[in-house]
Amino acid sequence: MTTYYVSPQGNDSNAGTSWASARQSIGSAMSSAASGDQVWVAAGTYKETLTMVSGVALYGGFAGTETSVGQRNLSSSATTTTINGGGASAVITVPANASSTTRIDGFTVQSGRQLIVCYSGSSPVINGNTLTGQNDSRGYTFSTGAVFLTDASPTITNNLIVNNYVAATMPSVAINAGAVYATGGSPVVVGNTFYKNRVDNMPTVGLATHGGALYASGANITFADNIVDGNQLSGMGLQGGGVWVSGGTTTFSSNCYWENTPANYYGVSAASGDVSDDPQFYDPSVGDFSLQYTSPCIGAGSSSVLPAGDTTDRDGEPRVVDSAVDIGALEYQGTPQVLPIEIYPTSGLAPVRITMQGQTPTAYIAYTTDGSTPTASSTRYDGEFVLEAPATVKAAGFEDGWNPSPTVSGDFTTIQVLRVAPWGSDSNDGSSWDQAMETLGGAIAAAANG
Repeated sequence: MTTYYVSPQGNDSNAGTSWASARQSIGSAMSSAASGDQVWVAAGTYKETLTMVSGVALYGGFAGTETSVGQRNLSSSATTTTINGGGASAVITVPANASSTTRIDGFTVQSGRQLIVCYSGSSPVINGNTLTGQNDSRGYTFSTGAVFLTDASPTITNNLIVNNYVAATMPSVAINAGAVYATGGSPVVVGNTFYKNRVDNMPTVGLATHGGALYASGANITFADNIVDGNQLSGMGLQGGGVWVSGGTTTFSSNCYWENTPANYYGVSAASGDVSDDPQFYDPSVGDFSLQYTSPCIGAGSSSVLPAGDTTDRDGEPRVVDSAVDIGALEYQGTPQVLPIEIYPTSGLAPVRITMQGQTPTAYIAYTTDGSTPTASSTRYDGEFVLEAPATVKAAGFEDGWNPSPTVSGDFTTIQVLRVAPWGSDSNDGSSWDQAMETLGGAIAAAANG
């Protein structure tokens, strides 16, 4: 087995067999790889499209110093590895009959009409990725998906499949679309999070709109332990929103459905172990789909459907904590985290009145005014206060035995007032009438110099 390395600082003329001799593009490394090889990709954004080689495992999320896949820190934004397709028809293509040792793991895949396309007979593992930013708009009847499967049988696990968009640009268009779209094959879709994927058709003369988070036609699909939240269809003849299923032999269990429009199900009914409640993400507005400690999805999954070797979640943390697996792509790790806090306002001119607010009733807020990161021993917030001078305020929520909330900040400046008078002197600083400057030119020059 050969491992090929890719880094934004690399060069495609390099051998690519170490971090020091890394290639610069993923496609270049893939062109050298053969079945049984691996391609390791360091953090950065790679603006390219890619065709996988059967039997090659493609891993992202490296800092660029690791010697094993297990050393990756997938929860750190510093190791985010993005493949940006630039609006291409497919960002990553898995060719026909690609084997089950073909793997796509640890990437953010974005900006394509379809993000990952798997052709007939292929059975790759698509694990631990964020699949987002699909944008497929057409003026004719079409079928599409962020993950588009044609008679394929991939294993799709531990992915965040979020904020993908499909639309008709002309009337009299029928759309069949899903964040995962499957016709035929035997796909396994387990332990993923589908959030706010949207399909828009024309509201008055558009034809039927089928799909949502999942569109499955004639597929022998296993769909379990997934969160399906806030996915939406609009237009005419709506069928789905959460999942749309027709034909095939289906195995559905232990999924969480919440606020999908127009419905959670079409073609299937609620299954054993399903949850119909708010999954309680930590803060999806900033892409944090971890579970709050009160989430009904904790321990509510079905461990029996976990694919062999599926031992870690989207962030590389243990997939099963305590006795049962969670529903969704991120496993609750057993230590609660204080919910996000807010500062009002977040910018402005000093002096200014500062208010802070938290969401965890038992937590307290601590803050600093020197730009440093607050700790549990920093100044405690006990009510509105006046910030008299320019400063960067940082604050976080704390609770004994809990992880603190993310730090939030506010930046406050002041207006410099320089005074000018006939009796002044441009050698003065203009800070008072006693220290007035003599000329407007001198005051303007002083202001420009800070």
